[in-house]
Amino acid sequence: MYGVQCRLLPVARGRDFAAVAASVLAEHFSSGGGPVMVGGGDLAHTIVGVQVATVGTDRTRFLVLDPHYTGEPAHVATIIGKGWVGWKEESFWRSEVPYNLCLLPPPVDADSV
Repeated sequence: MYGVQCRLLPVARGRDFAAVAASVLAEHFSSGGGPVMVGGGDLAHTIVGVQVATVGTDRTRFLVLDPHYTGEPAHVATIIGKGWVGWKEESFWRSEVPYNLCLLPPPVDADSV
């Protein structure tokens, strides 16, 4: 409709979120891709970073921002303290809920943004 290109990544169940999405998200962000919109059940979130499990980090975590926050941007303590933004482990995703991720590709020309 608007000519916007994106990649949709379905995750059949929340309990599979890290296994299905972590490496795709790491590549997406490494290549200059921006925030990833996530919808699942009656929830919506934005992923702005990922820490993939390695020998030194035993768990994969996702830097999640809740797009529904409507307060003052200067209230960082409230935003973090109430979980509007923060690192979430795989247990954050509802185990039986399917999710869809929308990944926008990085701009082809940096001057076009």
